[in-house]
Amino acid sequence: MAKTKVSFSDNFGTKTLYFGENFRFQLKILSAFFIIFLLVLFFALFKLASDRANLKELNKTLYGENLALKEQNLALKTRSDEVLAGLNSRRDDEEGLDSEIQVMLAMNEMKKERKKGSGAHLSANEKTASVILGAVPNGLPMQYRGVTSPFGMRAHPISGIMRMHHGIDLRASEGTKIFATAEGFVQFADASGSGYGILIILSHNYGFETRYGHLSSVVVTQGSWVKKGDLIGYSGNTGYSTGPHLHYEIRFLGQSVDPANFMGWNAQNFRNISALEPGVSWQEIANVVQHQIESLK
Repeated sequence: MAKTKVSFSDNFGTKTLYFGENFRFQLKILSAFFIIFLLVLFFALFKLASDRANLKELNKTLYGENLALKEQNLALKTRSDEVLAGLNSRRDDEEGLDSEIQVMLAMNEMKKERKKGSGAHLSANEKTASVILGAVPNGLPMQYRGVTSPFGMRAHPISGIMRMHHGIDLRASEGTKIFATAEGFVQFADASGSGYGILIILSHNYGFETRYGHLSSVVVTQGSWVKKGDLIGYSGNTGYSTGPHLHYEIRFLGQSVDPANFMGWNAQNFRNISALEPGVSWQEIANVVQHQIESLK
């Protein structure tokens, strides 16, 4: 039986080992298993690399599809916003139209009432006129510098929608002194939370009310009493405003009237107000005042 000889040499001499045919066979088997292991490992690594490449390609595809979906969602959202904006615009236009129709109807009614009383003559003596001029708003609420927007229908300076302008806008720099145009009590004096911004509302005798809007500050408190000419606040640019000014309103029994007709009203032209504002019950007011004066005698 042939044997395989393997020699080892060291300081102590040479040693020789002999291996028989069984060892050689076992070595071949071991070598074959090792080669198979290497082949299996190679194919496993190849498969892993291939799977990683496929996974990378799949991720790339999914990323592209996800990006496309995001673009579609963005396009849908943009279209949705456009549709919603269109609906809101249409709703605002409809509301503006409804408001305009209501205002026009109200103005027509006022015109009818004015035609009925256009020939009325206000009869009042000097004492009665003096009392009325102290109780009913008249004169200027501030130093006059011009009108920036009169009373009546107009295109709103911010929304652009035709609406009724219930007061008159007076040109004023920031911090201009504002005065009460008649005696009365302070119904409101604070930030309104509406287009008026900081607002003062004064309630006067005989159904009159004045409003002073877009103020920068107030110097009166709710519930206090003011006299004609008292300082009540300072002009500003609060609320729906495009610049510093005073928005001044006069209302009679809740219905707005043109403040311009009252701003130049005084003792010299006292009777003219009945023709300018025939919708106000001037003679009834004069009769009440006359009765009050006589009852105090």
